[in-house]
Amino acid sequence: MKPFCKEKIRLNYFLLDVCFIIMIFINGLNTGNPDYTEGYYLKYMDLSKNYYEPGFRLLNIIGRAAGMNFFWFRFLLVTATLLLLRNSVRKYSRTPLLVTTLYMIYPFFIECIQIRNALAVSIVIFGIRYLNEKNRKGAFKFILTVLIATTIHKTSAIYLFLIFAYCKGMRKMFIISISCFMVIYTILTRHFLGFVAFMYCIFNDNRLYIYADFEENYMFVKGMIPYLGLFFVTGYLCCCKIIKVKNNRVSDMDSVLTKISILLMGLLPLFLFNGNFFRIWAFMLPVLFSAVFNLSGYKGIIKGDRFLAICFCTVMTAILFFVYLWPNGRQWNGDIVRTILTQNALWEWAGKY
Repeated sequence: MKPFCKEKIRLNYFLLDVCFIIMIFINGLNTGNPDYTEGYYLKYMDLSKNYYEPGFRLLNIIGRAAGMNFFWFRFLLVTATLLLLRNSVRKYSRTPLLVTTLYMIYPFFIECIQIRNALAVSIVIFGIRYLNEKNRKGAFKFILTVLIATTIHKTSAIYLFLIFAYCKGMRKMFIISISCFMVIYTILTRHFLGFVAFMYCIFNDNRLYIYADFEENYMFVKGMIPYLGLFFVTGYLCCCKIIKVKNNRVSDMDSVLTKISILLMGLLPLFLFNGNFFRIWAFMLPVLFSAVFNLSGYKGIIKGDRFLAICFCTVMTAILFFVYLWPNGRQWNGDIVRTILTQNALWEWAGKY
């Protein structure tokens, strides 16, 4: 196995930068987000009219104090989000261009309308490097990073669960993840045969929401199936590359990414609580894909793992794009991509000349 992060092919990194420039152009110059536009100009003394978290409110106040309109404030926010992600992908992944390409297909377009959540998750992803320090200082820095992200979007607090990545041994990760999965599901469904009913209902198109808003579509429940598949692929690679092949010297960073991928799967039943929680995993896909592709590069007991991993992740990305973004009769499905690509300041500027 090549040393970690030694893939210094200039063309790959040039194309990687091109991809992020394109994303900054598409997202940064977007003129949408009417809800955020209205919230940006609210008087923040009256908190009853603003539901934003304090960190994001503070950013809005700073932007207004600097004399920026919402367009330029949003542009700086999106640029910061993508630069943080670019730095993380380059540090974590041996195939950053592939990971970025899949990210551009999904969930990039959803992040274009969820700029607050996207910024918060990019901060959490940036903080994952601190889990590699294996000391109290590193743990403190990771927790602090998650808390900062939580002040921007409150769902980021869930990522505090990833502190269990400090535990030694991959088997412990599987035990923690599976136990968490069963406990959360049992609490939400109020019975102990939950897992069997869970699988039965998913494949029979039955709704599983217990406390969720019943106005939401069961497509969110269906949407967790690709992540379950990713969990099994990660588990397979972990067994073949780490547990069974003892002479593989897996880098510390790869070990951390693998642990995080396994732990995140333990939170999947949260889909049943609120369909919008799909963003917990969707926005972390660059990390999950980095873990899979990095692991597939080690020697294993079966050849062709890398090719199979790439095929699976590509198909999974296509499925998620189809489920969440492809026009299929739902009011908001499909409008996202078209709106983002057409509502761009550059087109408006070009139309004036």
